Amino acid sequence: MNNFTEHFLDEDDKNFKTLVDQIEYIHILLSERMAKGFSYFGEPQFNVEKLKNFENIPFYGREINMIMRGLADTLTGQLRWNANSVLHNINPPVSIEAMVAACIANIYNPNPLWDFVSSGSQEMEKQIVRQMSRLVGWDEEKSDGVFTFGGKGCLTYAVKLGLNRSIPNNSLCGLTSTAEKEPVVISSEESHYSLDTACSLVGIGTANSIRVPTDEFGAIKLSEFSSVYNKLVDEGRPIAAIIVNGGNTLNNSSDDLKKMLPIIKAREEELGYRPYIHYDMVITWAWLFFQQYDDKLNKLEIEADVLARIRKLSDLVVACRYADSVGIDFHKTGFAPYISSLFLIQNGSALHSIFKSSIQRLERKEYGNNFLQHHTIEHSRSSGSIFSAWAALQGIGVEGFQYYIANLMTVAETFRRELCKQKFECLNPFSLSFAGAFFPVYRGISLSKAKIMASTEQINNYVYRLFEFFYKGDHKYSKYVLGFLPQCCKSQFGVPISGLRIFPMSSFMTPKKAEEISKELGEMKAVFDENYEFCNMEIIGSKPIHVPK
Repeated sequence: MNNFTEHFLDEDDKNFKTLVDQIEYIHILLSERMAKGFSYFGEPQFNVEKLKNFENIPFYGREINMIMRGLADTLTGQLRWNANSVLHNINPPVSIEAMVAACIANIYNPNPLWDFVSSGSQEMEKQIVRQMSRLVGWDEEKSDGVFTFGGKGCLTYAVKLGLNRSIPNNSLCGLTSTAEKEPVVISSEESHYSLDTACSLVGIGTANSIRVPTDEFGAIKLSEFSSVYNKLVDEGRPIAAIIVNGGNTLNNSSDDLKKMLPIIKAREEELGYRPYIHYDMVITWAWLFFQQYDDKLNKLEIEADVLARIRKLSDLVVACRYADSVGIDFHKTGFAPYISSLFLIQNGSALHSIFKSSIQRLERKEYGNNFLQHHTIEHSRSSGSIFSAWAALQGIGVEGFQYYIANLMTVAETFRRELCKQKFECLNPFSLSFAGAFFPVYRGISLSKAKIMASTEQINNYVYRLFEFFYKGDHKYSKYVLGFLPQCCKSQFGVPISGLRIFPMSSFMTPKKAEEISKELGEMKAVFDENYEFCNMEIIGSKPIHVPK
């Protein structure tokens, strides 16, 4: 096979331009399917017929341009996360620096598993760990961390390390032979659902993931937490971990760790250990940059009410310094591509002993001996997450993060104000998040009226059909992609009420643009209402797409 080596960069990278040319070729193909202001490359849904030509592995390799066309075709139906019309979820813009960094990582494929093969990747990971430790307020000489497979990975690390503290010999002997009673993990109702998966993975089981009720602002009820915690201690249940919610998706609702700590510490002597505390701040970690912001000077000229909301959340999340570990997603509020999540721990020795029965002293070994598989759940890892996070931090800087958050929050307030003029009711007016939740009023049925109805099926169907119209509608291309909330609140009979959600995360979004979008959404809603018969609503027969249950 004479052309086999043509598939690879040669030893001297002389054919590097081939790589660049093919990336440019795909971009040209995609540009032909790109309409300014619209949400997708081409039509919203991918045509599966386009991949049928590639169904079988060819005996002889295909021509490269054909492969690139196949890749471009696959991206038809892909949401354009940099478009202002995409308001669907927490998908922030990826910085150019982070894009380049991720590309370089994929091209040269450094593996931070071992310093002998990629010492620079390891050192860069350690540098980010030091930077984030300083931001959190920890001693950078004692802390440590590892990039892992998303927020779920961070929770898995936390639960496993919590087990090590509550049941020291579990790594050697397992749970059943070392614990007299089943261990539990405590969190709030607003904690991420992937926590249950982490409990399942480490053998605790989802049934032992205990959820504590929250107040009207989404924070854990301290009285309920105290009751649940003390009851579990009285029963002799090992407390594997307490997961503190440092900001949920919709409202950035955060538990008050400072007020939880006295409750936890009161039983510490009896337990013989302090339960492991993980602060899940995968979204809100960037608010820590406001520790360095002078509110009086207000260099960015942030509106007073917006600054007050930012400060309220930033003052809450600084309590993360009292936790044993935190989770940070650079792919949520850090301008990095998927997946770029950092598990950060205050006591690095505990991480280095994750699969051992006792904590060992953290030490830096001589070059060639730093083999990280002994304290990582993963074995080989991509450096893409490390490179892209580092590049984003270096490129955006502290002030850049401050500006972005301030703009997000200002835009969110604009949407809440302007959509209320377009027959939408805001469901989270006091939110500390940049996400807005809305109930579309139809023929006089307001949210207050919906809350006293025994059945909301027809209303929920209207909301879902309106959601579909915004991105499917009578358009050549989709226009606006919002989020659908199947259970944004409940009626007095406990029946779920649906709503719509807006995440204005584009770096090009402005308050003026938010006003324009709000007006257009109102106009589109009016058109939809005129052509939608309330009496002919069909009941949704299957679970709505786009939003996990």
